[in-house]
Amino acid sequence: MINSKEIHLQLSELPTNTEAFKVENYKLFHSTTHPLLVNIDELTTTISIHFEDPLPSTTIFTLNIGLLGDCTGNMNQDIIVKIIPIQKPKKDDIIINEILFNPYPEGIDFVELYNTSDYFFQLHDLTFKTSQSNTTSYSIQSNKNGIIYPHQFIALTIDTNQTKFDYPNSKELIQILKMPPMNNTSGDLSLYQSDLLLDSVSYHEDQHFQLLSDYDGVSLERITFEGNGYDPNNWHSASSVEGYATPGYQNSQYTNTLKTRDQFGLNSSIISPDGDGFEDFLILNYDMNELGYVLNGYIYNLAGFQVHHPFNNVLLSSDGNLKWDGLDSNGVKLPIGNYILLIEAFNETGEIIKKKIAFGITGIF
Repeated sequence: MINSKEIHLQLSELPTNTEAFKVENYKLFHSTTHPLLVNIDELTTTISIHFEDPLPSTTIFTLNIGLLGDCTGNMNQDIIVKIIPIQKPKKDDIIINEILFNPYPEGIDFVELYNTSDYFFQLHDLTFKTSQSNTTSYSIQSNKNGIIYPHQFIALTIDTNQTKFDYPNSKELIQILKMPPMNNTSGDLSLYQSDLLLDSVSYHEDQHFQLLSDYDGVSLERITFEGNGYDPNNWHSASSVEGYATPGYQNSQYTNTLKTRDQFGLNSSIISPDGDGFEDFLILNYDMNELGYVLNGYIYNLAGFQVHHPFNNVLLSSDGNLKWDGLDSNGVKLPIGNYILLIEAFNETGEIIKKKIAFGITGIF
């Protein structure tokens, strides 16, 4: 698609049959949009088809070519061509959704992208940049025509066979010619379309679940699509149940954060911090009327003793979420039972917001 009303068909040789020059030779299946004009460029052997109405921008459509023939008499009838309407992404249309920066000793890195939009995008138009090489871009080039579909997960790797070997549940994988270098402990990774920044991520091994004995082969998964990629609270180790990574399909730690009617609310009143991907952490959602609030969160047991201070002088944005993994300041899981989260938020004018929220810790310890 050249624009919303024009399609170009690239041929290997010029058609010679008279039907190739007629609009009646080209029809869209299941569409009321009809060709208005057909041109054939002999120099580039290209057929351009102009339509009277805009073509669909969010669905794949099918073009039927009645007849094409060449000068030696070869004829092709009822040629079916699927047309994918490629768009240019806007910021946050494509996000970095999962990264493996510390692979197994014989393994390789991968980066998973997710298309949050209803449109189709060309992966070859995208580039990565890292903090280690601010002036160098790493184009996403592969040996196949890489297109990311609406709401699709795609994991990029330089060796799909190795990734599939390490993670047998892998689904949508694309092998690219070169990956951006990623440090095994920390770094920054950004995704661009030309000069437009689509998404950026700051990763660190400290974002992993603290009770893991080894981070080799464990990916960091994005918890929410809406959350900022640079927010460490928006990342967590992949579930052990999923083999510590989910390349090419929905993250094991994905959470559909709920908008709370109150200023503060929990995504779930239960936490099960055992690394299995089910309610592994407590998510506090917030929606502030004004900017400039600083939040403290304290956890008390039912005997009234403070057992942890997970949120310490956190400067809040207008809305977002904070997470806690069920561990105290010494990295020890709190016992199974019921608890109270006491929230205190204040701003520079001295206004104070207090709220108590009950929750429970469960699971096999």
